[in-house]
Amino acid sequence: METDSAKSSDRQALVQVTGLARHFDVSPPFLNRVFEGKPRQIVKAVDGIDFSVLPGQTFSLVGESVSRRR
Repeated sequence: METDSAKSSDRQALVQVTGLARHFDVSPPFLNRVFEGKPRQIVKAVDGIDFSVLPGQTFSLVGESVSRRR
């Protein structure tokens, strides 16, 4: 009997991602940073993620959703 991992290695990925990174600049406006002497603030949502999606598989990446108005 063939295992799931053996079956998946024989199939070609529909989607393959290597080194996915998404960083967000959450810094105050430039002039505020200058007057307050603060550096930029960067949030790394994902950094260096690798994945592939094979036929018949479902993949999701779920995280916090934040909306900021400037």
